[in-house]
Amino acid sequence: MQDWRARLFVVIVVVLAGALLVTADEESVQGTTVDELAQLQLPAPCEVTVALLPFWDYKNLPRHTEVCRDHLHRYFTREGFRVVPPALVTAVVAQDTQLEPGLPMRRDDAARLATKLGADWAIYGNILQLETYEKKSLFSERKKAKVSIKLTIVAAATGEILFWRQRFDTSGGHGGATKRATSMERTAADVCLTRILEDFFAALPDHKLQEEVGSCCASLAQGKLREAYEADPACVAATIAYIQSLICWHESAEAESILARAVRCDKSNADLHFWHGVSLYALGEADQAQTEWQQTLQLAPDHPYATHLLASRQWRNPRPQ
Repeated sequence: MQDWRARLFVVIVVVLAGALLVTADEESVQGTTVDELAQLQLPAPCEVTVALLPFWDYKNLPRHTEVCRDHLHRYFTREGFRVVPPALVTAVVAQDTQLEPGLPMRRDDAARLATKLGADWAIYGNILQLETYEKKSLFSERKKAKVSIKLTIVAAATGEILFWRQRFDTSGGHGGATKRATSMERTAADVCLTRILEDFFAALPDHKLQEEVGSCCASLAQGKLREAYEADPACVAATIAYIQSLICWHESAEAESILARAVRCDKSNADLHFWHGVSLYALGEADQAQTEWQQTLQLAPDHPYATHLLASRQWRNPRPQ
């Protein structure tokens, strides 16, 4: 009888240990230390413009890169940084001839692109793993997520790396069996990026956080933006929001067609001319883009992005179509 009870006890201990392993999170971190951050004397966020460059993804899945960009857009906007519109970043990156296709972005490329976009810092990185898997035990079946991301912040003027962190996390297991894989991936990326950046944001000078407005990246809400545009095509705000999502998903031809019609109907709107220029540039039409940006400045002389793009000569040699 005692042998039977002893064996049962061992089985119970093994099962409980397995259950704990399922629910426990794992993590590993490397990169810039808190002491190194303290020596940087970072500027106030309101003084810095950042460009969120596309992350390299190990599976080359656009949804992974867009999820990371959306999270980062939300974080940096909340902290008070000026963030270059993601659609403008997409258009400029798409026409850059010096990037090596299919390879992770290099530091000098990131600094060059940030300069081209008029940003002080470039934020870029690599998604090394982002996936869900099922963890089974004798009594349960739980879904977990693995994520490994490397993030780098580089100064455009000097090419100096201000901060970098690489982090690996596993999470989930608490009622995760019914969650969709894409939802778990999004949550896992959010947790990983938040933990990567928490020390960096803590090292910033005292500043007021901006109001959180949820998802800021137009590319992840394309369906809703399309519905809003189709409900009122004459609404300039709805038009611009929708075409930005199109450009982010490399559907610039459709964006240009919509904007061409909008400009004909409202020739006095500077933002419509600016974004028409962006869509043209994304299609490789640099001369026509320049004409639209010049028109933008005639209507709004202080337009920040049109001013920079026309002053810079780096954008004038787009990728051949």
